Amino acid sequence: MANILGRSDLQTADPEPAASNSFSRAALRPIEAGSYVDCARCRQRVKFQAKIRLMQVICNVYDQGRWVKVEHYHESCYLETDLAYGPPS
Repeated sequence: MANILGRSDLQTADPEPAASNSFSRAALRPIEAGSYVDCARCRQRVKFQAKIRLMQVICNVYDQGRWVKVEHYHESCYLETDLAYGPPS
């Protein structure tokens, strides 16, 4: 079954080496068990659910080439931001 960004919930990719780029970017990832973060848009908990394989968007945010923070979003909330940090990889 494909999610709203057209990706399969069952896709798993080997982690890629960290990029040395210093610009804000987003990545679409499964919500892991034990996740304890709040969505940057709706401020609700990004929760793991065993029976429903939900996805989250994790964004590395940079300001003038310097890393500032990481933001987490529900996949649907990130779409409502008009892809604030670009399309997730």
